[in-house]
Amino acid sequence: MLLLFIKIFLYSIALRNLKLCYGCGGAVHNEVAERARLLLSSHKISENNDQISFYNKILADNISSLQAGSAFPDWGYGCFGFDQEAEVSHWTPFLVACIQHLKAKYPTPYDENAKVRL
Repeated sequence: MLLLFIKIFLYSIALRNLKLCYGCGGAVHNEVAERARLLLSSHKISENNDQISFYNKILADNISSLQAGSAFPDWGYGCFGFDQEAEVSHWTPFLVACIQHLKAKYPTPYDENAKVRL
């Protein structure tokens, strides 16, 4: 009986301290990225705009990189204790800094290595 009580006690402590996550950020970010890619590629302006066509081709040729990177903003939620840092990565100041970093690190014309990372 004592052994059963100890097991129940230990399980209750474990369950009480277990942090549950009910997120679907990775799946949602992948879905949004795919919808945006399809919308951009089907948009009429992409036919008459060389820059949009250029980026459409990069996205079409690197779908696995797009999918892998699209979940990034949710990297720290709930599981690693970096909720605030993960939240910051969704907002404009972070995105502007990211674009500035990419422009500095991968100047045009892009090589294949840069296209995979963009």
